[in-house]
Amino acid sequence: MNVSLTPRLEELIREKVQSRMYNNASEVVREALRLLDERDRERRLREALAMASLRSIVARQCDGLPSCLNRSNENRRPQPPREDR
Repeated sequence: MNVSLTPRLEELIREKVQSRMYNNASEVVREALRLLDERDRERRLREALAMASLRSIVARQCDGLPSCLNRSNENRRPQPPREDR
């Protein structure tokens, strides 16, 4: 696999290797990809928890989304027809 990096990312990799935290550029890239994967999994978990929380709120307040939407539509004032310009 061949990957193109910006000069800044190349410098960052060199700095990490020179700091002796990593033995080579491959270790830096592998660690970065592991962290990216972990961040993505955490984001998906937060999104799933937020959706579950939202569903719970809707279920408690509206006896389910369809009835809540129906109530919302009933409370809307009719809009006058738009005239073409």
